[in-house]
Amino acid sequence: MASTLPYVCLSNIFQHIDKDQKSLYSCAFVNKQWCMSAIPELWRSPFENHQESKKQIALINTYIACLPQAIQERLRIVSTLTQPITFNYPAYIRNIPVNRIFLSSAEWCNFKIEAETPRERMKKELSKALCRNFLGQAAYIDCLDITIANDFNIFRLYGASNKLPHIHTLKVNNEYYSDQFKTISKLCQNIQSLIISQMEYVKPTNYGDLVKIIQVQPKLQDLSIDAHNSEGFKMVWNGLVNSIYAKNSLTNLIIKHIYFDSILFSKFLQQLTTFENLEKITIKKWFIEKLNHQEIQSSFKEFKKLNTIIVKQYDLPLKILEPIFQYSSSALHTLQFIHLQNYNIETLIELLSDHCHNLKKFIAPMSIHQSIKIEKLFKGCQQLEYFHIYHPNFDLKKIHLMNCSQYNVCVAMDVDDYLLKLKETFPEGLKTFKVYLNWVFSPDALEKFLDGLMIGKNNGILEFRFSQGLSEKHLEIIKKFPENNVKLL
Repeated sequence: MASTLPYVCLSNIFQHIDKDQKSLYSCAFVNKQWCMSAIPELWRSPFENHQESKKQIALINTYIACLPQAIQERLRIVSTLTQPITFNYPAYIRNIPVNRIFLSSAEWCNFKIEAETPRERMKKELSKALCRNFLGQAAYIDCLDITIANDFNIFRLYGASNKLPHIHTLKVNNEYYSDQFKTISKLCQNIQSLIISQMEYVKPTNYGDLVKIIQVQPKLQDLSIDAHNSEGFKMVWNGLVNSIYAKNSLTNLIIKHIYFDSILFSKFLQQLTTFENLEKITIKKWFIEKLNHQEIQSSFKEFKKLNTIIVKQYDLPLKILEPIFQYSSSALHTLQFIHLQNYNIETLIELLSDHCHNLKKFIAPMSIHQSIKIEKLFKGCQQLEYFHIYHPNFDLKKIHLMNCSQYNVCVAMDVDDYLLKLKETFPEGLKTFKVYLNWVFSPDALEKFLDGLMIGKNNGILEFRFSQGLSEKHLEIIKKFPENNVKLL
C-alpha cells in the first residue's frame, strides 16, 4: 500500500512535486512515515515559497525558535510560536537566498520592533544569525543566491568554509565585498549551474575574477548570462571559450540581453560550436544591427549535440536563427518559441523546411491567420512527433487558470475544410497535436477528421482548446474514437 512505501520511494516521489506546496503539506498529514518524508521537501527552499508578508513573519518565527537559546538571549528576541517546534527545520534547508532571508527578517523586525534604530540594526543581526545557523545545521547546501546580497558577506560567517564548497548552484550579480569573487573561485569548485544576472552592475575591474569563477568549474553544465553590458559579456564569453573544462562539460546555455554586430555574431557562432556537448540554448533579447549574412562565415563545424532551442523574445528577427539552424540541423529535435509575435510565418516555415528535417517537437504562439498555413510546415518537417500552437496573448504556464469568459479574446475561424486538408499533410509519426486557438468546426467535420487518424494514439494527445460552439454532438463524436485521446476544452 502507498501508506507503507519505503522512505526512499516516498522521498523520490515528493521531490517531483516539490513545487506543489499544498500537496506536499497534505502528504505530511497522512501518517508518521509520510510526514518524515514530506517535511524535508517542504523545508528545502522555504524562502522561495513564502514571499507574502504574513508567511515571511511566520517563517522567521519558526527559525527563531530553532536558534540556540544563547543566541536568542544575546539578540533579545523571542519567537511568538505557542507550541514547541517538532523538527529541527534548519537541518532541511538546501537553498540559501541571502537577500530574501534578509528581507524576511526585515518583515519580522518591522512587525515586532517599534523603535527605528534597534529595528534597522536587528534586521542585519537576525539574518546573519539565521544564515549562520543554516550553515551549522544543514546537512549540505545545494544552492546559494547572493544576488543583491549587500547587507553582509555570507562567506565570512562561521560554517561557510565547510558547507559552501559543496554547492551545485550559484546565483550572482555584483561583487559587493572586496575579493568575494576570488573567495568563490577558491572555495566553490563543484558548481554545476551558474547564473550571472545584471552584468551591467559588475565593475570592469571585477570581470577577471568573475571569469575565474567560470574557469575553475570542472562540472559546469548550465550557464546563464544576463549580459546587458557588451564589454562585460565579451570578457565572460572569452573566459568561457578558453576554459579547459567548459568545452566538454557545458550542456545548457542561456544568454539574455546581448547586442551583436555581424562580426561579433559570426565569431560568437563559431565559438559556440566548440562546446562539444552543448544540448540546449535559450535565447532572450538578442539584438543584431544590420545583419550581414556575407560576414557570417559558412566554414563552421556543426553542433554535435544541440537538440533544443528555446526563444523567449517577442521581436526576434527570424534570420538570426538561420545559421544556428543550419549548423545544428542533424541534432536539433525541439524548438520552442515563447512570446514571439508579428513574425512572418512563411519565413519560419522556409527556415524549418530548409534546415530542420529532424525536428520532432515544435511549440510556438500563432495568430489565427498564421495557423491555417501550418500544413506547409508539416510538409517540410516530416519527423514531427509533437506539435503545439497557441494564441500569442496567452501564457502557457497560466492557461489552466483561465475561465470561459476569457476565451473570447480569440478571433474565431471556421476550419471545417481546413481540417481535412491538414489531415493529409500530417507526418506519419505525429502523436500529439494541440491547438489553443478559436478553431470552429462542426461535428461532421470532426468525425471526418478523426476517421482513420493516428494522432492521439499510443500515449499521444489530440487537443483543441478555446474552440467556441462545442456541443453535445461533438462529445458524441469523440466517444466513437476512444483510442485517439481527444480533448475539447
